[in-house]
This record gives sequence, structure tokens and C-alpha cells, in this order.
Amino acid sequence: MAKEKKTKEKAKPKEKKEKSSSGGMQQMLMDHGEKIGLGIAGAIFLACVVFGFIGKTKLDDSKTIASLETAIGGVKQRMDDVKPPAMPNPTWVKLADNPAKIPPAPLALNPWVPPIFELQGVRSEPKYFPAEQLRVIAGRAPFNVGGAADATAPGVPAAGGAAAGGGPPEGSSSKGEFYVVGTFLIPVGKQRAEYDRVFADTQKMPGDERLAQDKPEYFRYVLERAQVTPGTPDDQLQWVALNEADNAGVTEDNRFPALLAKRAEWAVLRQDIVPTPFTEPVLTYGKVLAEDETSWLPPRLPEPTTQWTWSEVGHGVIADMVTKFTEQSKAAAAAAGPDAPAEADPEEAMRKFVDTQPYKLGRFWDFAVEPGASYRYRITLVLRNPNRGYTKQFLKDEKLSVGDFRPASPLDAAETNRPVSEASYVVQVPGRTEIVVGGIVPDGESGNRTGEDAATVAASVWENTAEAIADYEKEVNAIRVPRLKAPAQQALETLKEVWAKVDYVEAALEFRVFRGQFLSMKAATQITHPLFNKVETLKNVRFDTGFTLVDMRGGKAPAKPAGPAAAAAPAAMAPPVEYLLLDPEGNLVIRSEIGDRAAYKRKLAAVTQAAAEDAASGANTIDQLNK
Repeated sequence: MAKEKKTKEKAKPKEKKEKSSSGGMQQMLMDHGEKIGLGIAGAIFLACVVFGFIGKTKLDDSKTIASLETAIGGVKQRMDDVKPPAMPNPTWVKLADNPAKIPPAPLALNPWVPPIFELQGVRSEPKYFPAEQLRVIAGRAPFNVGGAADATAPGVPAAGGAAAGGGPPEGSSSKGEFYVVGTFLIPVGKQRAEYDRVFADTQKMPGDERLAQDKPEYFRYVLERAQVTPGTPDDQLQWVALNEADNAGVTEDNRFPALLAKRAEWAVLRQDIVPTPFTEPVLTYGKVLAEDETSWLPPRLPEPTTQWTWSEVGHGVIADMVTKFTEQSKAAAAAAGPDAPAEADPEEAMRKFVDTQPYKLGRFWDFAVEPGASYRYRITLVLRNPNRGYTKQFLKDEKLSVGDFRPASPLDAAETNRPVSEASYVVQVPGRTEIVVGGIVPDGESGNRTGEDAATVAASVWENTAEAIADYEKEVNAIRVPRLKAPAQQALETLKEVWAKVDYVEAALEFRVFRGQFLSMKAATQITHPLFNKVETLKNVRFDTGFTLVDMRGGKAPAKPAGPAAAAAPAAMAPPVEYLLLDPEGNLVIRSEIGDRAAYKRKLAAVTQAAAEDAASGANTIDQLNK
């Protein structure tokens, strides 16, 4: 009985659970029946709308596959029937050069829409780089002019700088001039790289001769000069163009009129010490060198004692390039061995080397300078326009093809792409008189018995030979004693013959002066004849320097110490000699033996050699002058 009771108790929960599940469903329907009904009604409504719309749409029975194929065929046929008018087929080069001759097309063109990105392949303007490291040197010298143009081929230097026999060309003379020579570096490497950057990806046309314009082509330079006075600020310098500033007035044969006019005067040309491939001819010689023409320098006299030097007409950077080429050539020859064939064209090998270098040499000459004046120079390089001749479809801006040269206006400060160099340092042209420090002669030494120290001075003057001879002639005419007048008259005739073809010479004389004394006198002196490089005498040279010696110091070694230590003391060095001078304008000038030592010896060279030459040969140049 107990077991049956327990079994009934266990069965009761299951029955209760079944009753609970049935009751939950009923409860849910009672709670959410309204929402369920609304959802079913909405779905039925949407189905009715969709099926109603589909029922109203009807397909066009005529739009069958066959009818569509027929319509497409008709459109193609109408397109094929359109025949545009016949057009010529010119080459692209002719179309680019003559766009106005392209026949009009009847087809309408869509309006041009600017691209979002930069167009590729059009030409733009490169940056132009100025000359670098402008250096200037001034001087005075006689030049060989006249009479030799017929005897010497134009532009071909005579052997050794002179005519056969070692003398000057027959009929030539000596003309003294003041000058300034300037040298500068042309940045050809930098300019080539800039052209390559700008034009490398531009449109190229087969057979187009303008492709050569993608390399820099220098045409000329515009040289400017400003005279400098003490205290003038840089921004107040008055720059004056020394050659034609307007490109329109320049031709290929008239790029540097002043230099070419001087060149026509010279009797003979000297061989340039700078190899031609290292120069840019139009920026160094003022012209393109002809096939039978070589590089040249002005014929400064006397030869060969006044050869031009690298410091005057060259440049240190170019000298380093020449040295580098020479060393490479020697190394290549050594590696090839003695049996290797010689270089067919050494100058061509030099050109290939220069094409890999950053610079070429440029040079200018200025003969229109005033003695004693100070100047500064600057240069604007002018190149041919690399975009000349191109039409607007090849250019970023059609204005780029306007004008044959860049910059179009070399002196227009408004041009932003103007390759003007920095101004040179100040260079002073030598005056007609120069004073060079020699030394001090203490009282009691070398014949100085005046009671005070004396200064030895080398006075150098730019003397007009005709005026000196005319002054001497007055003295001869004033002689009244016949036995004295006859030799003086003979000396006068000799002077006229010797110096007939020389206008100006540099004459120097050494003399002693004391404090407060004017450096001025008239004397005969020995001068190296510029035409024949022989020492001759010129009388009545006027050494009117206009300088006054105010004071001097140095030249004396300090006294040795007294006592036992004197013998062991090292020899004391004398301080350099310095002069305090008053120039003709009233300015105090200090000259030092340190800076003048070399010039002192050079200016007095003719004087010191005169005795030796007279002893070696009593002949003069009369026989040569009588040719």
C-alpha cells in the first residue's frame, strides 16, 4: 500500500506539467493575438498592391529580338553612309610649324575642359644660371698694333708672338693702353642638368632639327661697369652697360664691337694659354672661332718678357681641370703601353672630358678705363631661347616662344629669370705715376752724409715719348756752343729714330728723398724698348709724381743686448720699411716694403741691366728700325 501511494505521488507532477504547457499557449494568444492579427492583415495588403501593379504593366509586343536587331543595323548603316570631306595628310612637323594651313573640319568639337593634373610632355622655361667667381685685374702696357694685318692670317698667332727673325711684324708700332681683364666661370654643367630636367619628357618629333635647342647655347654677355668712389654704398652704384643692352640690336658678327675693333688694330695675336675646349668662345673671344682660327690673347709688349699668366687671363678652377685632364691622359697612355696608337684627335678627347666638367672659362676686356679710377663689374649671360619656333600646342605657355634670346631684356630688373652675376670686387686701374718702396739708407752709409736717413724710391711714370723728345729738342736748340751742339743734335736724331714707333712707355728711376721732399725730377733713364725688347735710353723723362714723403720707419735691426749674453743672442731681424706719403689729392698713403719688394725689382730691371747690355754690345736698334 505504501509503494502504490508513492507511485501516485510521483505521477502527479507530470500531469501538472502537461496542463501548464497547454495553458501557456492560450495565455500568449490572449495577450498578443491583436498584434498577430494586425501583422497578417498588413502582409495581405502589400501582396494585393504588388500584384495589382504587375497586372497593369504590359510589354510592347513589337520590341522583339528580331526588331531590335533590325533597328541596330539601320543605325550602323547610317553611320557608315556619313562621308567627311577629303583632307590632306601633312606631316606632324608641318602641322606644328604652320597651324594656320590646317583645313577646317566640319565636325563639331566638344568644349575643352582643363585637366585636373599638370599636362605631361609640354615644354616649359628652364632656370638660367649666372656666371660665377668673377675676377678682375687692371694694368697698363704697350700693345703691338698696325701694319701686320696683311702679313698674318686673321686669328692665327704668329710663331713665338713675333714675325720671322724675332722682331715685331714689319710696319707695326707700339701703343700704350690701360686695361682691365676679367675672367669668370660659366656653369655649363649646372645649365645642362637644368635643360635635361625640363626637356627630358617633352614631345619629340622624328626629324625635328629643333632638338638641338634642348642643350644650352650661349650667345653673348652684357657687361656692366660702375665707377667706385670712397664711401659709395653698393645700392647706389651707377651701372653702365659697356656693350649693346638690347638683343634686337645685336648680330652674330657684332656681339662685342669694342673688343672686335681692338682686335682689328692689333698687329698680331698671341696664343691663348688656356686650351680652347676649356673656353666658351663667344664668351671669351667675342665670336665663334672659324675653322682656321685658334684662341688668342692681345699682343702685349715686349715679348717674350711679358707673357700673359694664368693669374691674369685664366682661372684657378679651370687650371685644376686642365691639370686633371693631363694626369688622366698620362695615366691612360701608361696603361695602354708604348705600342698603343697615338690619339687621332687630342683636342676631341679634351672636348669629351670638358663635357663632363661643371665649368668653362669666360673672359672680357675693357680698354675704356681711366688711369687711377676704381671700378666694379658684373655680367649677364644671354642664351638662345630653347623654345623659339615651337607652337602653342607644344608649350605650357605660348609666350615662351616669343623672342630669340633669354633673358629677353638683359638689363630689365623686372625679369625674374635673369642670370646676372654678383658684382666683382673693386679693382683700381694703375695711375700714370706709381711709387714703390725700396728701403732706407741710414745716415753715414752708402754715401749718405746729410745727417738724416734717406728713402730709396722707385718712381714709375707712364711717359709720352714724343713729349719727352720734344722737351729735349728745346734744350738742344738752346745750346749756343757749336762743339756741344753737334753731339747733342746727333743724340736727338737717334732718339727720334729709336722711339718713333712708340707712343707711351713705362719709365722707372730710383732716387733718394728725405722727409718733407717732393718726389719729382727730370732725368734720363733706361727703358726696355717694347718693340725689340732691348734697353734704350730716353732723355728728359718727367718724374712728376706729385707725392711728398712725410715720414718713414723700419729697416733697422734693434741693437743687440750688452753684456756676456750678447754673443749668444740671435741676430735680430730688421722690420720692413714703411713710407707715409701725401698723394696729389692730399690723401695720406702708406706703402710697405712687404708688398712692393717684387715690383721694385721688376720696375728697375731695365735700369739694372743697362750697364751689362751696353758692355756686351754697343749696337742699338737703329738698323732694325730702318727696315
